Formats: sequence, C-alpha cells, structure tokens
Amino acid sequence: MAPGKKTSARDPPAEAAPTPSVPRRGRGVFKLAAAEGVVVYDGEWEERPAPAAANGSAEAASASHEESTGERAQGAKVMHGRGRLVFGDGVRVFEGEFRDGAMLVGRFDFGSDQVYEGEFSGGRFHGRGTFKSADGAVYEGGWESNRMHGFGTLTLPDDNTK
Repeated sequence: MAPGKKTSARDPPAEAAPTPSVPRRGRGVFKLAAAEGVVVYDGEWEERPAPAAANGSAEAASASHEESTGERAQGAKVMHGRGRLVFGDGVRVFEGEFRDGAMLVGRFDFGSDQVYEGEFSGGRFHGRGTFKSADGAVYEGGWESNRMHGFGTLTLPDDNTK
C-alpha cells in the first residue's frame, strides 16, 4: 500500500501473485502391484499436477486423464530421470533414463542371457541399439517397434557377419 493511502472495507483485497506450476521432483523407491507380481522402481521421479479441463472442472480433468493414461492425475508421481525398474517377475530389469514415465535410453536385461541396450519409444526398442541373444548372436543397428529396422550388423555365434 502506498504511503498515505487509506483503504475502506469496500475496497477489494489485493490479489496474490499467481504461483507457477512447478512439478515436485525427488528420488525414492516405489512398489506397485501388477498382474505378474510387484513392480519395483528405484530412481528419480517427478510429481505432476492434475491437468486442467476445458470446462474448468478438476474432477472431469482427473477422470479424463486417468482414463487416457492409466495413471492418477492428482499428484501422480512418474518415473522421470535416472532409475532402475524391476518387473513383477523379478527377472526382467531396465536400468537407464526415463522421461514422462517411459523408458528412454538404457539397458533392458531379460534375465535369460538376453540383453538390449539402446533407445526406446513407447516401451519398445526404437532408434539405435544392440541386442545380444542367449545363443550369442548380436544385432547392432536401427530398431523400430521392437524389430530390426534400417541399417545394422548381425553377428551370428559362429562369427558370421551379415
């Protein structure tokens, strides 16, 4: 209030400055029940605020968000940053970078002497990566939706390269 300025009961209250919507971040361990057992994530996370609905209804936005993404909108913690995800079978493990709850780049160990190391998109091998199979075959190159795609080198266990 400026010096010498008087206010009356009829004056509207001063508005508070809007607070920016900054996601909370942290590190921790989360355990989630899944059909195949308990999924364990140990790593960095980011808490997302509920999305705004077109009609301004937080309840409608929350229900719509959960229906389209499968996660709770209010204070949903998503895997974001470096972390380790152990799947419910206790055998499959991903270790690497997550973005917005999805694997981005890292190492996926199938637990049966099969390993993929590289880029992901939508939970699938996508981009550049190397897959080593249990029989010793190695493919290094491009991937699209879990399939070898584009240029790459396939080395078979008997040292044949294709």
